[in-house]
Amino acid sequence: MARKKTLDEHQLTDTNYYILLTLTKPTHGYNIMKKVKEISEETFEIGPASLYTSLKKLQNADIIQLLENQHDNKKIYELTSKGKDLLLKDYKRRKQMVLQAKGILESE
Repeated sequence: MARKKTLDEHQLTDTNYYILLTLTKPTHGYNIMKKVKEISEETFEIGPASLYTSLKKLQNADIIQLLENQHDNKKIYELTSKGKDLLLKDYKRRKQMVLQAKGILESE
């Protein structure tokens, strides 16, 4: 059976999860990379090729969009309402996974 893409299943990869976290306020690509590194306490980094590939996929899935007014020739991205819903849903899914692991690992 073929593996479905995570966006088709309404789940986020770690890369996309971090990208969406940075887009709770509109920003541009370079700032996304900086904020991901900062949010993750330097444990996760996204390079330019991966970032722009992910941004294109997220745009095509209507999870993020480009703002109309671009500043200094920088593309400014923001979450759509679908993107906000997906981020919240995936946050809850990840939180549940951590709670399940905690129950198992702390009982041993």
